[in-house]
Amino acid sequence: MRNLNNLTNKFSFLHIQPMKYFLLVFGLFTGILTVQAQETPVMRALKAELNRTMKELQSQKTPPYFISYSVTETQTVRISASFGRIELDEAPKNRILDIDLRVGDYKVDNTHIMRGSRFEFGGSGRGVELPFSDDEQTLRSVIWANTDRQFKKAVERYGKVLTNKAVKVKEEDSSADFSYERPAQYSEPAATFVVDTAAWRERLKRLSHIFLSEQNIIYEGKVYFQADILTKYFVSSEGTQLQTSEPNVRVFAQAVTKSDDGMTLPVYRSYFAFTPERLPSEKEMEADIRKMIAIETKLRSAPITETVSCPAILSGEASGVFFHEIFGHRVEGHRQKDPNSSQTFKSFVGKKILPDFIDVVFDPTLKTLAGQDIVGSNPVVAIDGHGRPRLRGSRPPISAGLRRGCARESGGIRCVRCRPSADCRPCTGSSRTSGRYG
Repeated sequence: MRNLNNLTNKFSFLHIQPMKYFLLVFGLFTGILTVQAQETPVMRALKAELNRTMKELQSQKTPPYFISYSVTETQTVRISASFGRIELDEAPKNRILDIDLRVGDYKVDNTHIMRGSRFEFGGSGRGVELPFSDDEQTLRSVIWANTDRQFKKAVERYGKVLTNKAVKVKEEDSSADFSYERPAQYSEPAATFVVDTAAWRERLKRLSHIFLSEQNIIYEGKVYFQADILTKYFVSSEGTQLQTSEPNVRVFAQAVTKSDDGMTLPVYRSYFAFTPERLPSEKEMEADIRKMIAIETKLRSAPITETVSCPAILSGEASGVFFHEIFGHRVEGHRQKDPNSSQTFKSFVGKKILPDFIDVVFDPTLKTLAGQDIVGSNPVVAIDGHGRPRLRGSRPPISAGLRRGCARESGGIRCVRCRPSADCRPCTGSSRTSGRYG
């Protein structure tokens, strides 16, 4: 690592100036509502297969007690320029199906973690490609085939879970593997967008050309634009039905150089907004790129940082990443149930873990902070990916002690994301599904 005093290599999430001809159309709803948008072929196919599967598999020796289908449909416009020349210009689209099929019951099911199997996971695994088609029978055939596969895997694993529990000593964690949730229904029409790709090509060419003026220093200089519409569908055997659309726009700038000793030195700048008019102007981006070049110039001759043990003061953005990594992930509900995870805070319910001057509040309802859009938040929808209301973490904050209650993947402290169990209430409603990774 190069020591450059106050210069930091970090991501910056900024507002961005309007993108010409980029049209976003979406329904503005609040709260948990009944379905209002016209039902799409995808939703009809999901509901039909869910009903058929739950009915037909009840005759099996070990029938499913819960099934959910989640589809993430992504439509993208992606353009990239390097040193003043376009190197990527595409508009891909895809659909990813994730299936959560559980046999047993809410207390113990096939996802139960088996002790002694460190690298054996109980989740449904990666998602599968769903045809980008409006033909219901085509969609249903893919859903059926993958549901059948997941059911057989679930039954097999459930048998192993029961055996594992029988031969091992009684578990310390008695919380359930899943929690029952009241059904919710919410729907909004799919967003649409039109991008003036010609205008964005020219902007990216101009911005990336700035790196060319310092090509003797900058070995890689790129500017990347991406606009996405994420339309998500979710149905479950508990009765929840969701359809949401999440527009977002991103711009990335990247510069790479090397020091005389061969060390690769990358610097990045990142911009995010829910709508194009919140992106920075081209002039602002140009100024940021010139700052990146200045940082790279200094990094090339900066001395290598020596290993030391000392107090550290983190900048605002760096401290956010720090807390996200060393604290945020460690209070996720499913990690408290996993004996193979660190379970750092599992025994700290009601105990003080931070000084009084630091507050940590989980707030999935927060859309902006200091005027900046927050990545991962949906500016329209008031419910999470499993149909639960998004709730702000209760006071007192974590500085006064960890709070009991969590999301569906339980553990006991006030956890975030996912979903087991009966002894962890209330839920923060911060569960999200990303295609392929559930």
